[in-house]
Amino acid sequence: MNTPLVANPSQSPTDCLSFKWRELPAIPPNQRCWSPAIPVGAPEWHQIGLGGAISGVHNDWLLVGGGANFPEPGLTVTRPNNLGKVYWDEAFALNLTSNVWSAKPMKLPKALAYAATISLPEGVLVLGGEGFESANGSLCEKVQPSADVCLMRFDGHLETLSFQDYPSLPYAMSSPSACLLGRSVFLQNGQDVYSLNLDSIAEGWSRLGTCPGDARSAALTSGVGDRFLIASGRSLKPDADVILRDAYAYEPKTRAWTVLPDMPLGAMAGMAFAVQGRFFVVVGGDGNEARAREYRRLDAERKLAQEGSAGWVHANTAMTFLHDHHTGFNQQIQVFDGLTGTWSQCGFLPSAAPVTSQPVQWRDELLLVSGEVSPGKRTPKIWAGKPQLCSK
Repeated sequence: MNTPLVANPSQSPTDCLSFKWRELPAIPPNQRCWSPAIPVGAPEWHQIGLGGAISGVHNDWLLVGGGANFPEPGLTVTRPNNLGKVYWDEAFALNLTSNVWSAKPMKLPKALAYAATISLPEGVLVLGGEGFESANGSLCEKVQPSADVCLMRFDGHLETLSFQDYPSLPYAMSSPSACLLGRSVFLQNGQDVYSLNLDSIAEGWSRLGTCPGDARSAALTSGVGDRFLIASGRSLKPDADVILRDAYAYEPKTRAWTVLPDMPLGAMAGMAFAVQGRFFVVVGGDGNEARAREYRRLDAERKLAQEGSAGWVHANTAMTFLHDHHTGFNQQIQVFDGLTGTWSQCGFLPSAAPVTSQPVQWRDELLLVSGEVSPGKRTPKIWAGKPQLCSK
């Protein structure tokens, strides 16, 4: 059933979107040498990319910090390593008008990844996430989820970062999803939905109830028209398919949910952008449901077997095979039209599709900042895509 979310007589229901892409300078190498297992500063050392990086735009500067990866040479997520997944605390700033990275060393207050981020005129809002008090690996110490919220600001003259505390989340959240609608932040985690009025932050977070459908993580959210949209994600039910394709819209005025048509393809951990107040643009994401089910089956088999037994070795080897021969995530660009209430495919990405990256917009462009391009493998690349109306 078509579910119009916007009504604009000047727009045609036959309009669609096309995209023109350009590549921005890649993220610089990390500079802080905090472990002898990582050859920071060696001639061969370069930025391998960051999963779940803290990213956003302030004062025409793209800010990228924190994030997580597997930087030990020759060691990956599927092979024994010393540090495990490494969480960084360094930050970088790219002048988007000159395309030049700042040379000044900068740091986040702590090592952090998988937070939700929202670019605001006053700075980049960073919500939740997980990590450590300083750069560390998941095999060295237990990763801690965070309930912290802060505003990250950049002084373009001094080229320095500053941070302002905002009301904490109701509880610690890793990989929440958030977006801006007017001057209100809407945040989803599991089935919980909260809002924060940026013009009355002292009032803190308000619970809006629960989202329909399964509890989910790594979902897609954005504000289209006067609605908060949520789609896809990974089901948190142990007996359910991992990747979801359902979608919903929440209207703050009526506090009511509307069921939207299912996505053509799931897009867990992808990016969602609001374009022209009408379109919900989904970029990247994991839609391979069959592979996800097989991986979940093998993981359960491995957990039931004694480590080192024949059954454990078989499941572990099969999981490594699936990782090593992963062919990448969704390259299709999926678009929900709030005027017609329908999904369509609007082209493909120009390069490997990232996941676990936050949607960032600058002026009239969509920014794809680093992220994960296959299990355990990151990219340092940054792409800018300009959406344009076209006719079907």
